[in-house]
Amino acid sequence: MIAVISMSTSPATRRLLVVDDPVALMICETSFKKAGYEVVRAGSAAAARRHLEEFGVESFSAVISDLRMPGEDGLSLIHHLHTLDAAISAVLMTAEGDKALVTRALREGAQNFVDKPLTQAALVAAAATAVAATTKNRRLASEASSARAMAETQLLLLGRQTSKLAGRLKLSFHPHATAGGDFAAVYELDEHRFVILVTDVSGHDLRAAYHSAYLQGLARGLLVNGEDLAVVFAHLNRLLLEEWNGDGQINLSLAACAVCVDLSRHQVQVLNCGLPSPSLASREGMAEHAGATGSSPLGWFDDLPPVVIRDFNQGLLQFWSDGLKDLAERHGVSTLALAYRLHQSSGRDEGVLKLSADDVIATRLDLSDHPGRGTRYPLMTESYAAGSLERIDTLQDYFERSLRMALPQLGEDTLVNTLLCLREGLLNALTHGCKRPDIDRATLQVAYAPETESLHVCIADSGPGHNFDYLHHEERAARELVTEHRGLIMMKHLSRNLQVSTGGSRVTMEFPLTTT
Repeated sequence: MIAVISMSTSPATRRLLVVDDPVALMICETSFKKAGYEVVRAGSAAAARRHLEEFGVESFSAVISDLRMPGEDGLSLIHHLHTLDAAISAVLMTAEGDKALVTRALREGAQNFVDKPLTQAALVAAAATAVAATTKNRRLASEASSARAMAETQLLLLGRQTSKLAGRLKLSFHPHATAGGDFAAVYELDEHRFVILVTDVSGHDLRAAYHSAYLQGLARGLLVNGEDLAVVFAHLNRLLLEEWNGDGQINLSLAACAVCVDLSRHQVQVLNCGLPSPSLASREGMAEHAGATGSSPLGWFDDLPPVVIRDFNQGLLQFWSDGLKDLAERHGVSTLALAYRLHQSSGRDEGVLKLSADDVIATRLDLSDHPGRGTRYPLMTESYAAGSLERIDTLQDYFERSLRMALPQLGEDTLVNTLLCLREGLLNALTHGCKRPDIDRATLQVAYAPETESLHVCIADSGPGHNFDYLHHEERAARELVTEHRGLIMMKHLSRNLQVSTGGSRVTMEFPLTTT
């Protein structure tokens, strides 16, 4: 039995195409008409093909076919139907002894089967199941078509918007489904100013995609007409609270982060409601938070966080959706490392995205006067208290996964040397520089410089440092065995360049990507 359903056929005129010998056709027609179906009869697969061509496959609510027929059999007819409409569900009428063929038919797309001799109850139940399955399949196909159209439109608009910032803006957009609630947009305000907006509407279906597109369009209208970020977000928040939510219920919420960039004034304004905090990195690749964290999405409360204004001198600004942060956690890597990997991929990186459970958006903006020239890209920015000493092995594994994620071409010798120095430098900072558990912190930052193909590491702590002459200590270690500060000596020899400053509480190192 094969089911075909028309979106234009009303439930009151559900049409079945039944294919079998004359006796079986009489039984089927009587049973189906009593159940309210319209029946079109065909004595062979060839006759069924003619009816499908005459009426159109979309006009049928289901097709019922015998498995064994003279000439073309039911399996062949199923294949033909699926070439006409992939949403068709299939059920076959079978005689005793056809179980092997039934198993094959089910594997190849049949929806169900009915044993002969036929009974009215079994026929009607099978038809109802087929009709319901095909109706659902066609509805999903229609939604998928709309989702593809929306996703294609979004990507087209993004391509046009980002082309105006070629060389400066890198945006990776990977929907988990064909379309969802995460979107990104770029709005040009004038020659020197533009706004980048990343939004995440609650939900992951086509409805969420439509809501997100509507809210982005509303934001665009306000921004290009001169409203500032605070006014735009307040308007969106009020719309959600007063019109879409109410009576203590949150039916729709909007996590959003907007960045207004003024290249002439070297200034960024950041307003973040519900998304991870943006990252602002210096030209040397040392990153820090550039916006408020922990604020709720729009549509939850009346009050909103303030706009954060930051001056910049070259460097990079990055921000992303929850989907990227979640994916980084699933891989057990730094969010910055994952973002760099996706930005370097020319297309969809299936090996990385296979663990994704949400839409993934990552945005990187080069704020340099000469984008891309001499830029270092942050891969890790971490902060640890003294208690982290107990987790040093776990942290080393995290460092290794992050480096491999960001730089799959990283040589094994460089990886080993870098990990040894990261471990030793962090151990020293936590042991000697973090004496006050509630105050002192050790920070670790790693950046990559493509032009020199090198990793740059900075490890610092808030302690007082030491009071010995590092260079004199190194000279002494070359002449005799010393037990103090051997970690610094090791880092000096494993890295290409080691710099010790602020009494040893800050150490920077450089590693070539590959060793020769």
